[in-house]
Amino acid sequence: MTLPLPDRPSLRQLKIQARELLSQLLLNDASAQLADAQLLIARQYGFSNWQNLHAHVDELTEQRLGELAETFRKFAVLECRDRSASYECWASHIAEDEELLRIAAFGRTPIPNLFLAVVQLLVLENPVCELAQYYASVNRNPLPAEAGWGRFRNFCLKNRHEIVQLMRARTTQTNEVRRSAYLAAAFNVVWKMGGNKPLALIEIGTSAGLSLCFDKYAFRIGDNVLGNRESSLILAVESRGQMIPPIPRPPLTIGPRIGIDLRPIPPDDAEGFSWLNALIWPEHHDRRVELAAALQIAANVPRQLIAGDAVAILGDVLRGVPPEYTLCVFQTHSFNQIPSKGRERLLGAVKETAAKRPVYFISRHGNLTLDCFGVPDQSSTSVLAETDPHGRWIEWLIPG
Repeated sequence: MTLPLPDRPSLRQLKIQARELLSQLLLNDASAQLADAQLLIARQYGFSNWQNLHAHVDELTEQRLGELAETFRKFAVLECRDRSASYECWASHIAEDEELLRIAAFGRTPIPNLFLAVVQLLVLENPVCELAQYYASVNRNPLPAEAGWGRFRNFCLKNRHEIVQLMRARTTQTNEVRRSAYLAAAFNVVWKMGGNKPLALIEIGTSAGLSLCFDKYAFRIGDNVLGNRESSLILAVESRGQMIPPIPRPPLTIGPRIGIDLRPIPPDDAEGFSWLNALIWPEHHDRRVELAAALQIAANVPRQLIAGDAVAILGDVLRGVPPEYTLCVFQTHSFNQIPSKGRERLLGAVKETAAKRPVYFISRHGNLTLDCFGVPDQSSTSVLAETDPHGRWIEWLIPG
């Protein structure tokens, strides 16, 4: 059984525990070493090794908690305001609550999204719990989030162990299908630059691979329906600015559709679908409907979902794509989960491949950008568009 760490774990105390355990181990095994005891202590608290436990305890300093508190404050104001009243309220309170910050510190970046999604997952699994009445995802007429803060906090403390376990096991895998609108426009640009050859799409952080199926959806922009007009899913997207995003009317020709993720969600993964649903903010009912429709469509679209670290395997994936395809790598909101050195290695793999054939890299990390590697006179970064994080609006910036 895994034990929770104390609220204020001490590395000194953990080392004392390891030495005491070593004394017990030596009674039965004269060859036992301190490393053996440290490994057992680490696993007792749910860590794979002593180094990971050590690193986590080091992070739980006042400076670390202060930085995490500021992350929650910014999340509440910059991301949740006018988008989710409940998450704005609760994220603001979490920022001032040391106990909840210590629980949240077990997660991976972006921590606020992950923490709130894990809590919502537990609420959705137990829709009769007291906290559920404050969730729009459970109750279409929820009680005010501010009135439910005490229950939210108590729920987190009561379910501390399960929340920590889920945060260690899960990553933020929001598969927002409306992002396919700006991707469709960007893919059209790449298709033209590549000489109208079929595209080979490689997505970093693919989740369930819904963005790989962009050409199976329709997009309503003003009075126009673009994309696949025969689709059962029509996504309403606002176009801002002077230019209409160049979403292709006839679908592009797509070859391999490859998605890389640490834990991809295959078409038959009911548990994974529950996680995708939990990642959608409580008030966003339309996104839940669109997710269900997109999952149904994607179930019939052949694509290869690879479980692995893109930093380590992207080069091999690129080398495996036949030369008759235009290579197009893309990512949306996954770079915030990859350290800067990892991003450098990813781009290194792209550049290595680009020494032999062109590679186009589309990224939504702030703005929507396009980098062309191995393409004469097209090596600099082009900013294609400004977009809403969830794809609700696009301001296209370059002539189509």
